[in-house]
Amino acid sequence: MSELPEGAPGNFPSMNELKLNIARKMLGSDIGYRPIQQDRSHLLKYLPKSQAELPPRSMEDSFLVGIIPLSKDKILQDKYVTFLGHVRIGRLLEDMDIFAVMVCYKHIVNPKLPENEVFPYSLVTVLVDRIDFTDYVPKSNEDIKISGHVSWVGKSSMEVVVWLEQQMSGVWQRVTRALFLLAARDVNNVGAGIVNSIIPANEREKQILAGG
Repeated sequence: MSELPEGAPGNFPSMNELKLNIARKMLGSDIGYRPIQQDRSHLLKYLPKSQAELPPRSMEDSFLVGIIPLSKDKILQDKYVTFLGHVRIGRLLEDMDIFAVMVCYKHIVNPKLPENEVFPYSLVTVLVDRIDFTDYVPKSNEDIKISGHVSWVGKSSMEVVVWLEQQMSGVWQRVTRALFLLAARDVNNVGAGIVNSIIPANEREKQILAGG
């Protein structure tokens, strides 16, 4: 699997900003525990019966980038750094899992869904297929970039590749790469939720899809 180009450099949103965006715009709620869940059965009518009802998507369509701002946020450092000064790998893996869900939400486009309505899907991580670490040891006071895209799609399942990188002397160093398999369910988590198929947008994406 090869990484897609991220385009022109710029200011990327933080992981916290991405989480809020998902919660408010795509789930219709703020972050936090709610003892009484909202009834969303009315959303079932928007679910497609087949993939033919949904526009195909490319890998570039789902490509997403975020930043874990360890260089500036001291409170965040307390959450991500051990008392020995090492970055908590478990915390990073949790972020990668959440990020994979964000990528899947970006992949799913349903023309039947009204503009201000929340998604009629529930996404569940089925497994982490593979995690590859490099020899690079992440620093506790430098930003970490997280990026990824959907790399394969079934009828209601999606594979997402996620990378972690950290900037060192002006160069982004790879920390790890992982493959996540997620399943789309209906909003009541009773049946499968059909998602957009995937088509290559260029030769590079064709090679990635051909390689499985």
